[in-house]
Amino acid sequence: MAIADFVRNSGSAATLTMTATSAAASQFQLSGGVLVPGGISNVSLNRDGIDLNFDPEPVTPVGITSATGIFTSFNTANISDIISFGPPLDVENPFLDFGNSDFLNVPGVTTPGNASLTDGVNVFQLTNAVYQLSQSGANVAIDVFLEGTFIVLGNIIGLWIKNNC
Repeated sequence: MAIADFVRNSGSAATLTMTATSAAASQFQLSGGVLVPGGISNVSLNRDGIDLNFDPEPVTPVGITSATGIFTSFNTANISDIISFGPPLDVENPFLDFGNSDFLNVPGVTTPGNASLTDGVNVFQLTNAVYQLSQSGANVAIDVFLEGTFIVLGNIIGLWIKNNC
């Protein structure tokens, strides 16, 4: 079993750190992405707090930087679609599909036809998601807790992720 914390750092970057008892620690940072043509990747929580939406579609790229361990083979990932928190949880899996940029090899910048981001080979399968809103003055943080399984380079790894945005 592996445990990970996915926490927002300064700017738009987030860090995912994975530690497994059977493998060396692996980690990476996620940064914003751009679909060419299509625009900048965006995440939004709808007004009633049921759905976490990602666009543009059909590919919502994010950059993978500062990777170590098993994630050094990738520089881009695709977020599949909406998370409907439910109950019941409704999500399109794989939630993340890992690959590489096909646009000047820039992390997170890709075209809609990039097969490495939609091939289902190196993926994160989401099995549970919960969110919590935390207000601090005029600011609101969205804490998203994700649970699922990474299947990366043939390794199946149970994982828990926490994202603070």
